[in-house]
Amino acid sequence: MDKDEAYDKFAKTDPSLETYEAKLAYFGSIEKEIGAVSSIHIIGALSLNTKHLKTHLREDCHKWTLKYSEKLHTRAKAELDVMTEYNRVTMGKLSRKVEDLDSLGFMMQVLKEVREKESSIDIDIDPIMDMYQMLECHLPSGFMEKEEIDNKTVLRSNWKKLVAQSLARTDELSKTQIGFKDGLTKDIAEFKVDVQSFQGDFTQNGPLVKGLAPMDAVDRLSRFKEELSIRKRKFDLYHGGEELFALPHQEYPGLEKVTKDVKLASLLFDLYVDVIRSINEWKLATWESAANNVSEMSDIIESYAGRFKKLPGKLRDYESFAALRKEIEDFQTILPLLAELSKDSIKERHWDEVMKICNTTFEVVGNPELKLQTLLEADLVSAKDEIEEITDGADKQLKIENQLAEMRTQWKSREFQFVEWKDRGVFILKATPMVMEELEEAQMNLQTVLTMRHVAPFRN
Repeated sequence: MDKDEAYDKFAKTDPSLETYEAKLAYFGSIEKEIGAVSSIHIIGALSLNTKHLKTHLREDCHKWTLKYSEKLHTRAKAELDVMTEYNRVTMGKLSRKVEDLDSLGFMMQVLKEVREKESSIDIDIDPIMDMYQMLECHLPSGFMEKEEIDNKTVLRSNWKKLVAQSLARTDELSKTQIGFKDGLTKDIAEFKVDVQSFQGDFTQNGPLVKGLAPMDAVDRLSRFKEELSIRKRKFDLYHGGEELFALPHQEYPGLEKVTKDVKLASLLFDLYVDVIRSINEWKLATWESAANNVSEMSDIIESYAGRFKKLPGKLRDYESFAALRKEIEDFQTILPLLAELSKDSIKERHWDEVMKICNTTFEVVGNPELKLQTLLEADLVSAKDEIEEITDGADKQLKIENQLAEMRTQWKSREFQFVEWKDRGVFILKATPMVMEELEEAQMNLQTVLTMRHVAPFRN
């Protein structure tokens, strides 16, 4: 059996150290059994020498021992490295200065972690030492590098130094905690006053003050979000300090109220900012680009409309709510008109009619630099019905144009054959009935076209 394959199968059972030891002992016993077998066997007149066979079998058995031992060594070294790194990092943490509540809380957490680990440290270290003791019996000397040997040698002593350092820091903190506790009590009292002042400022100058312009409200919301973030960090700091010193947790109803109001305002003004940003970007786009992306713009506006419908009812009384609704509804109205005006049926004459209705002028055809903003400023919505009539007429005119083009193509490619009539040197049209029938049909179609309302552009 392949050794790597056999070991992988063995490793999948998550073997314990006892299982490893049993496996290595098994390989050792097999090797001893092979060595105990006599090398010379007399069979009648035949003398059989198995010395070379025994040597090969013992070498193969030794390779099995090495394979499992090397894998165990990899595991032992990994666990040794983890424990060594933990000692190093934790010793560094214990060396930090304690200057404020944050660093005090950090140090208290580290000391708690060391105390908890101390009760189970033997469970971590003993298996590592047992693995190395086992490996020394099955691997040749020198299988460890100097750094690994040093780490193994000082593992327990480094842990004892770590425990001693934690006890020293505990004694040190017991003397300085009173000052931190007094400072915390003072800071909490000042924080209560600050929260009340902050709530009053938010009520009088916050984004939800009625009559405030939407963009002014957005600026105020941004400012109060930053200030609220600062106070939340203080709250978390003081809350953690209260847990450190087993003090009752203080409540800050004003801070909770401002937090709720900021979340409420964010629902409205974050959406407002998104809508305005999108509209401003679209305004700066060329008409050619916008015409190709009307469908995508419609999807975005509809997503904004969906978010708008989910806004809490208590926001309806604010001017910004009405302003946001107008921005969304106006674009929901204008986008279908833009979609109509972007169709292939719209020609220069139709744009002339649109400009006449809207009492404005701009160049669309042959003007790739035309911005969407120019069309929006033309107030197309106010002439919605007239523009829809123009675009509907344009569709019908395109149909007429295609029909005329089809007739023109048909008669342009039509071939006529002439034959001599009764050998008199006079040539007449061949298959006259069929030609006359097709001609009459074409004339009837033209008469029908001439009766249509939108045929005017094609009369000449």
